[in-house]
Amino acid sequence: MPSFVMRRGIQREESIMRKARAGTAVRAALATFGAAALTFTTLAVGSPASATGTAGVVTANDAYLRTYAQSWMIGTLLKGDHFDVQGEQSGYYWGYAQGDFNGCAWIVASSVDKGTSASSAPDCGAPQRIALPDSAHAPADGYDTNGDGTPDRLTLEYKVTCQSAGMYGNYRGGHHLTHRVDLPVNTPVGWRWTTSDGQSAVVRWDAGDLWAYIPRDCVGPR
Repeated sequence: MPSFVMRRGIQREESIMRKARAGTAVRAALATFGAAALTFTTLAVGSPASATGTAGVVTANDAYLRTYAQSWMIGTLLKGDHFDVQGEQSGYYWGYAQGDFNGCAWIVASSVDKGTSASSAPDCGAPQRIALPDSAHAPADGYDTNGDGTPDRLTLEYKVTCQSAGMYGNYRGGHHLTHRVDLPVNTPVGWRWTTSDGQSAVVRWDAGDLWAYIPRDCVGPR
């Protein structure tokens, strides 16, 4: 066989081997990339952290939400609303309040069946005091109205100044929610605190034994 024919045969075989080696390298690289991509995808699709407590349900007709045990009222849950219990202290549960509130708060423990099912609510972290979202508030211990040096009234004497004003269990994102009752003009109420945006006030209606939010421009001093 002529030498130039042998050279061509050898060159073609070498070319085929180079292509085979290249193909093997590409497949190995793709396999490595695929494994890395799968690993990245698996890590990226993690489930959000959920609470370690139990999915409770409010059994009282209504229950106030507070910034801390025996402290400021900041919201209301009604019977059947969910409260995910994530801690307990001084006769109160700490956790995530659903209903119209949807946030972390404290609630009287006796108003909730804490249940046994695992909670899927957002994790509120360790039990803690919540900052009051206010622009103004009454003294924490209330007012001394008879001058004996001991506070005897939690609220400042106010009255309804609109023809009719609704009282609401919750005020969230600039909206009054969970309507409770409408009060006519001149109804006596007690002012406790005003929200940070100045648009709502928490008052007590003594005659109805009710704490609730009311539009701030519908109440004023008696």
